[in-house]
Amino acid sequence: MTSCHIPVDAEWYLADLVIQIQAEGDPRCVVHVYTVLVRACSPADAYEKSLILGEVQVGSSYLNPSAKRVTSKLVGLRDLSVVHEELKHGAELCFVERTDLQPDQVASMARPRSELSVFAEIEPTF
Repeated sequence: MTSCHIPVDAEWYLADLVIQIQAEGDPRCVVHVYTVLVRACSPADAYEKSLILGEVQVGSSYLNPSAKRVTSKLVGLRDLSVVHEELKHGAELCFVERTDLQPDQVASMARPRSELSVFAEIEPTF
């Protein structure tokens, strides 16, 4: 893992919360990763606040339409990164660098509009 420069005036972080969801009698292990915005005065503060947000995210259990109890638990954080810029239209929120790709693999990283998550039809998990 590479180190990250934390700006002195940093106040926003992105936390990837890993949540495991289990329905009674269902053998599947369903995991959701939620990326949330965290306002904090330091990386340590952001970490603690992220865990609190994760615990709030899991909430209480409920009965699904099949009357099976559904529970969720916070597994932890997949990542916690600082937002380097002021929050505004066009601000860079996160950055990923890949150095292991061949030129013909680069084009496959971009997907057509119809395959973007925001345009996908939502199907219930449970």
